[in-house]
Amino acid sequence: MLQKIGMLKILGLVTIVVIIMILWFGAPTTLAQQDWKTYLDPIHKVTVKYPQEYFDTGYADSYENTSILNLYGPGIDMNLNIERLNSSQSNENTALKWITKQYNQMLEAGVHGTLQNITEMKYGGHLGYEMISYDPEGIIIFDNIYLQNEDVILDFGFVDRDDRSYEGELFDKIANTTMFFD
Repeated sequence: MLQKIGMLKILGLVTIVVIIMILWFGAPTTLAQQDWKTYLDPIHKVTVKYPQEYFDTGYADSYENTSILNLYGPGIDMNLNIERLNSSQSNENTALKWITKQYNQMLEAGVHGTLQNITEMKYGGHLGYEMISYDPEGIIIFDNIYLQNEDVILDFGFVDRDDRSYEGELFDKIANTTMFFD
């Protein structure tokens, strides 16, 4: 009996260590993701990885407040807007406020298709929010993910150029590679 309790303690300790490592270093990447390119934004102190076959047009605007990464790949366009909040903006739940505002604007504008409610998610260990729009046939036409790290907001967007080639799993994998650094 004491031997079983000892084994359970060891198993519990190993589980805790693994959880701490995943939280500290991020979830392990797959072998395919190890070959991905890395977009480094030194202004906002964030990196994002993406597949080799995509090409980007990353640049920071002249105000050094916003960076934009556009990814072009097989049938799909993805973009990432990275913005630092100014000192007059509250950074409390800003990602949720921004995606809610976008959601409401799209409803008011009568966006073709259906909007999914905003869903709270974790991407790269960071709290985020996702909103998906479907066409009348139930096919996803765009997907938005908002992440926030202190005063930096990331807005991932997906647009399906070829009407039907959406790769939600790939989009999620890209968002999950997000890493902030000091």
